Amino acid sequence: MGRLIRLFCLLGLGAALLSGCKEEYYTLNTDESGDLKAMKIAQVGALFDNMARQPEQADELVAYAGQTLYVSYRDLLPLSDRAVPVRGTARGEAVGALFTALARQPGLYDVLDAAAERFIGPYDARYISPVLNEFACTAAFPALAEALARQPELSADFDRLAGKYLNINTGQ
Repeated sequence: MGRLIRLFCLLGLGAALLSGCKEEYYTLNTDESGDLKAMKIAQVGALFDNMARQPEQADELVAYAGQTLYVSYRDLLPLSDRAVPVRGTARGEAVGALFTALARQPGLYDVLDAAAERFIGPYDARYISPVLNEFACTAAFPALAEALARQPELSADFDRLAGKYLNINTGQ
């Protein structure tokens, strides 16, 4: 009789525990805001900002980014496999930081472009879907507009960069 009571108690406890295991408790977090690729891409903006702030440290900053973030944007491919809005926005903000950095330090065009080519990568339809690129373009626009307003004489440089990284052709 004592064994039967213990068995019923264990079954009752097991049922109680299992009923508390709703799906949200054991599924993986699908919240795209926690996407590591997007987070890494977003940090590239800080690289450009600090390169413009201290041009003499550009090589060291790029080396640290290569050690702490990723060696090349190719390490993050594919980009359009998931978390497209978050990754697209992060990419756009990084490109926006590139525009802002160039507006602050026009003489760093080649250095900034080389870093962008390494850490953002040029637009490539094989890896960047039209939807991801639309998010990127939208996120980059405020910085591009500010950079153009700050340095209108660099319009051709901004056009080249926008074409290379966002597939935007203004026809200018």
